[in-house]
Amino acid sequence: MLIRRNGKVRLYLNATPGATRKDSESVEYPKSKKYFVWSDGEVVKRTDSLKTAEETFSSESGVDGRMKIGKTNVKELV
Repeated sequence: MLIRRNGKVRLYLNATPGATRKDSESVEYPKSKKYFVWSDGEVVKRTDSLKTAEETFSSESGVDGRMKIGKTNVKELV
């Protein structure tokens, strides 16, 4: 299940281990670990920690953090 996306970098929750999802690009879910970061057609990080997955996502995509509910102006992001 897709959690976050920025360009070609995606952060997934591994809800279906070992499955392959085929949309415009084929994403192969790893057989283990709870979260994984996918970039440019390959898995770059597998982990059980959401914090580690988000740090890897941020470094790969250049995003500098999460939206803060009630504090982030979403109109500027669109």
